[in-house]
Amino acid sequence: MLSEGGKRYGSADLPCELGSGTEGPHDSSGHVAGGGMIVMGSIQWPLLRLDIYGSVRADGQSNNKPTVNSNGTAIGGFGGGSGGTILLFLQSLVLVENSSLSVSGGHGVPLGGGGGGGGRIHFHWSKIDVGDEYVPLATIDGTINSRGGVGDGGGLRGEEGTVTGKKCPKGLYGTFCTGKFWLSFSVTLIVPLVRSLEHSSNPKFPFLQASSVWLGFVRESRIPGKGEFFECPIGTYKDVEGSNASLCTPCSLDLLPIRASFLYIRGGVTQPFCPYKCISDKYRMPNCYRPLEELMYTFGGPWPFALLLSCIVVLLGLFLSTLRIKLVGKGSLYDNRDPVEHRSHHHFPSLLSLSEVRGTRAEETQSHVHRMYFMGPNTFREPWHLPCSPPNAIIDIVRIGALASQIQQAILNLSFLSGETCMELELDNPKEDISADVAPVLTLYEDAYNRFIDEINSVAAYNWWEGSVHSILSVLSYPCAWSWKQWRRRNKIHRLQEYVKSEYDHSCLRSCRSRALYKGMKVGATPDLMVAYIDYFLGGDEKRLDMVTSIQKRFPMCIIFGGDGSYMSPYNLYSDTLLTNLLGQHVPPTVWNRLVAGLNAQLRTVRHGSIRSALVPVINWIKSHGNPQLEFHGVKIELGWFQATASGYYQLGILVVVGDYSLHNLHPSDLLECGDDCPRNIPTFVQKSRNQPQQSQPYTSHALCRRRITGGSYGGLINDATLKSLDFRRDYLFPFSLLLHNTRPVGRQDTLQLLISVMLLADLSVTLLMLLQFYWISLGAFLAVLLILPLSLLSPFPAGLNALFSKGPRRASLARIYALWNSTSLSNIAVAFICGIIHYGFFSSQPPGEAYTWNYRREDDKWWLLPTILMIFKLIQARLVDWHIANLEIEDFSLFCPDPDTFWAYESTS
Repeated sequence: MLSEGGKRYGSADLPCELGSGTEGPHDSSGHVAGGGMIVMGSIQWPLLRLDIYGSVRADGQSNNKPTVNSNGTAIGGFGGGSGGTILLFLQSLVLVENSSLSVSGGHGVPLGGGGGGGGRIHFHWSKIDVGDEYVPLATIDGTINSRGGVGDGGGLRGEEGTVTGKKCPKGLYGTFCTGKFWLSFSVTLIVPLVRSLEHSSNPKFPFLQASSVWLGFVRESRIPGKGEFFECPIGTYKDVEGSNASLCTPCSLDLLPIRASFLYIRGGVTQPFCPYKCISDKYRMPNCYRPLEELMYTFGGPWPFALLLSCIVVLLGLFLSTLRIKLVGKGSLYDNRDPVEHRSHHHFPSLLSLSEVRGTRAEETQSHVHRMYFMGPNTFREPWHLPCSPPNAIIDIVRIGALASQIQQAILNLSFLSGETCMELELDNPKEDISADVAPVLTLYEDAYNRFIDEINSVAAYNWWEGSVHSILSVLSYPCAWSWKQWRRRNKIHRLQEYVKSEYDHSCLRSCRSRALYKGMKVGATPDLMVAYIDYFLGGDEKRLDMVTSIQKRFPMCIIFGGDGSYMSPYNLYSDTLLTNLLGQHVPPTVWNRLVAGLNAQLRTVRHGSIRSALVPVINWIKSHGNPQLEFHGVKIELGWFQATASGYYQLGILVVVGDYSLHNLHPSDLLECGDDCPRNIPTFVQKSRNQPQQSQPYTSHALCRRRITGGSYGGLINDATLKSLDFRRDYLFPFSLLLHNTRPVGRQDTLQLLISVMLLADLSVTLLMLLQFYWISLGAFLAVLLILPLSLLSPFPAGLNALFSKGPRRASLARIYALWNSTSLSNIAVAFICGIIHYGFFSSQPPGEAYTWNYRREDDKWWLLPTILMIFKLIQARLVDWHIANLEIEDFSLFCPDPDTFWAYESTS
């Protein structure tokens, strides 16, 4: 037979019962006593403080002796006594270490005795302070025991007793309305986070039921040890009296802002609205917004703010467009030019040629002998330079040595292959580069013209510091580097002009009149400063009788294109007044001007990086539109490459042939057919051809390799047969080359400029908002976005205004500078993405147990919106500016007519 364990009885709130005992079936079996009752203090006279340094017990008695019959056989046992009562009326309690309060039940007798039930312990606190005056009521370092007794031999255990206290006021709960020893920790929950915590078996969280759902925020809180209780957890409140943990109600999360945390309040929270603060000082109370969000929500939220900002941007764009029309007007870009210049340049507006600053007189056209082009791309690494020997066209008007004219071809070939200066050719060992027949007479080629070439090449060279400044600016700010290069080029042109006009004594010319008046030579350049040249003129006192006849034979004539095929300097045929008058002797000026305009319309879309495919439309246009009309006047043009240098740079241009002097009957000294000793890879590089000759190709007469096409200009024709062998180098240093490219005009210029004005203001607005956003992230991210690259992020706005409100021929070049600033600012956006990924990636790498990290990232995972919007604005601006530049440079859409008859029908208006 088994005995059931003892059960609890009496009241837990104010217990006053003794423990119950047990008795055997007869007197000889004995009995077991229950626990007694201990009362200290009273309601009227409570103890101020009770310190316990030992044990205070009211335990039930245990009996280990089994019950036996009269014959001595065991018949079973009886249960243990139940625990008694400890009732304390007091103000505070201190239970030191190794001390105890105990009302445990007694153990059951062997052979089936049940355990006694636990007793009751009650603390009746006389005063419980709340709020800021709250102080702990108890310090518990010992143990408090109210457990039931253990049964024996299968007997059941007695029920647990109770440990209770006076009902706690609002905000507090538990037996002691406080805790003894606390474990500090920090947990942050950002709403709306809902977590279900099941702690029914966790002795550290007895106030949480197994099915409870815990919502809230805990920060710098404390967890009680050994089962004691404490204030309601942070994020909960208690507005009723009682000691039950279920009375702590979670605070409403609807009133808790994002990025806010509930505060710890001494004595607990007694109101439904729990106090909170922002999780960082970066956020601003009361809504814990970032500065950008605070700005947005001031106007009603993100969408109302975006709508309001869009309206303001559009209105300001309309104002800017109206102001631009008022100040700049809608007139032609070149209204201030004379009709001849207007016809010559409306297709490609840019700077005036420096050779035209003082005008071109009619007598200069008649006395013009030859235009000698500088070689090289005019960069700091490879400045302009003239070839060492004079071309055939000016041999009769310059002073050279007696044997120079006999070895002219040998020196030309040598300088063409080596790319060295004239003085270097004289000092080098000739045995390695030329034949033994030519070497002895090279040293005699020291004359006035040779010295002039060396002097003017030294003037054309740049100083080392100019290239150093350009290299530094190229890294920091490419638009500034481009402006610096153009400025130095412009100064170099002025310096060359001043040198030839005033400083040089013209001693290389035969004409005494030219030497005395410092005339006979004039330096000029194309508007983009990419091509420079020297025009030679007759002095009027030449003694040779056949001089006039030889001067009239100016054809075939090479005209080299300006530009280098880049976005900033597209290819273009610059025909100044002098060239127009020279060709006007064979072709009507209206025809020539129309041809130049149409050819430039085709050339502007040719990029050097894809020159082989880009030149195909140009060649076809010359065949279909150009030559059929020119042949009617006895003229023909061919596309070609000219003046290759030692670095591999060459210039494109056209070869103009007049009359019966066709490409098939050029003099053998001027035209060489490609053989085993003539490379097919046309200017891949000339020096390579000396060591690596290629096999000749079975091309027709068009597949010709020319060393001197005419007048000393090296080069070759570009046609369908030779185009595939044309070499080119990709410009990897130019940033965003795929983003910026020259296009055909689209018209609607006023609408296009209005859109640019709106996009310019939108770009500035989003830029400022993005900077504000990254300033909130960190000062380092803000500085990185702003200064990598320096000036690039904020410069597009003033550059765009300068381009829109400028006048005259510089509008297109200023628009290109604006496009360059706009494209380089993409580097700042890339830095913004990198900083954002690093910043928010740091938070995403936190341990997954910190739930606030997940929610924090969720709330701020849209940081990429502003950089993405800004990048889209940049791309749209780039395309709009490309169209705007095309409209500025090409006003006549008829230049793109596919039908030749329709194209030439507009000849009179060109």
